[in-house]
Amino acid sequence: MKQTFVLVVAGFALLAGPSHAGTVPGQYIVVLKDGANSHAAAQRARKLGGDVFAEYGVALHGYAARLSDSQLASVEADPSVQFVRRTAPPKSPVTSRRSSRRSCPTTSTGSTAS
Repeated sequence: MKQTFVLVVAGFALLAGPSHAGTVPGQYIVVLKDGANSHAAAQRARKLGGDVFAEYGVALHGYAARLSDSQLASVEADPSVQFVRRTAPPKSPVTSRRSSRRSCPTTSTGSTAS
């Protein structure tokens, strides 16, 4: 009985689609296919009314944009687009500084200058 319940719950989770927890609503990274012109693809998104706020061409071939649902559908239909993913919120810089302070050794020798 337990196994059946777990399978039913897992099935509903699959039908519900991908989870968007931990993402920024309406903000996406658009990854383009090899050989696609990233500037031209970003311009097409702008013409649709999308707010393209970054273009990538070294580690990632694509751009980041804020898009409505209808703009997202149009961008996903662009033949130069390989895939689109929601972006995650940035990490807190306070957390990063705290963790880096803990790992830095102190340089004090305990002596005073005369």
